Amino acid sequence: MVVAGAGIGGLTTALALADQGFRVCVLERAKHPQEEGAGIQLGPNATKVLNAMGLYDDIAKLSSRVNSIHIRDGLSGHTISHIPVGDVVIKRHNAPHLVIHRTDLHRILHTHADQNQRIDLFHFAQVRDFLDTGKEMVVRTTQGDKIEGRILIAADGVWSKLREPVLNDGPPISTNLIAWRCLIDPADAPHECRVHETGLWLLPKVHLVHYRVRGGKLLNLVAMTPGHAEIRGWSEPGDKQALAQAFANAAQPIQALIEASNNWYSWPLFSRPPAKTYIKGRIALLGDAAHPTLPCLAQGGAMAIEDAYILARCLKVDLNNLTEGLKKYDKLRVERTGRLQLASRAAADMYHMSGPQRLARNLTLKMAAKFAPERPLQRYDWLYGYDPVEGPLEPPS
Repeated sequence: MVVAGAGIGGLTTALALADQGFRVCVLERAKHPQEEGAGIQLGPNATKVLNAMGLYDDIAKLSSRVNSIHIRDGLSGHTISHIPVGDVVIKRHNAPHLVIHRTDLHRILHTHADQNQRIDLFHFAQVRDFLDTGKEMVVRTTQGDKIEGRILIAADGVWSKLREPVLNDGPPISTNLIAWRCLIDPADAPHECRVHETGLWLLPKVHLVHYRVRGGKLLNLVAMTPGHAEIRGWSEPGDKQALAQAFANAAQPIQALIEASNNWYSWPLFSRPPAKTYIKGRIALLGDAAHPTLPCLAQGGAMAIEDAYILARCLKVDLNNLTEGLKKYDKLRVERTGRLQLASRAAADMYHMSGPQRLARNLTLKMAAKFAPERPLQRYDWLYGYDPVEGPLEPPS
């Protein structure tokens, strides 16, 4: 097997395939791969996979459990809803909801892949072209190497070079949204934001999220504002004054959070409409290469982790007919990930409501919290209750 990309999706794929007995070659274009960004949320649908792969103990040491989600109106600062998560999610879905620094998760995956005898990791190696012979994939790298494998898996991100030969649908589309991130010492945050919970502040056209990472030692901040840029990557220094201006009408705690750090980074968000397929012959798209998703439901990384495990399970079913395994993977993943893409877009629209819509949203969430406290979690049972490890390998009829 050949995997293009050694990010979270690519490394999880390599480890999942190796666990099923396959030999895997991973090609990573960076000379020294380092997962960029800050925090990443791992819902129970993802932690089930990581536990099944023997990674959970290492991850638990560097992660924090999400005990609750505290939703506030970002203009007034008043609580809209407070949703219990910790023990409730474990009881409901048999796995915890964790948050971890992306670099920590990537380091764990990379270390396990590097130590796995079935996995060969090649850095500073990028796919130049490939040939599907009908029996195998012949991959040539930009360094001139030729690598043969039964399947080619494209896990090379939202700007995937390998998506075009599969779908021929052009580059990803700007969402006209900008994401911002930074890490601060929790001691520098206002007292409302020091609690071990996920805080979500909703304002017209913008929102802000915060939660602890590095075992609670750092507070991860993520904001979203309107905007457009063509810059790629996660590490463009952000203009704090522009961010502050976008939140000029925000409650004092948000303004204090923004002021607490001079190390803001920003990146434009690009996405795609749901695709009808992720495969062509012996090549399969995975993670952001297949279904780039807005981060509003914090499931982009989890979907890549799900993809990886489901793909490995599907390919294991019939070793003599791997293309049938790819078709099974395709049927299982297209509908689910497409639904997540649309749900994330809808969540962004809901977060950013203004005027009468904002007031109606706040009232609806407050009434639900008061009279049907289980409803917020029930609403996403389809998302968090999915079991990539032991769930059926046949799409629902």
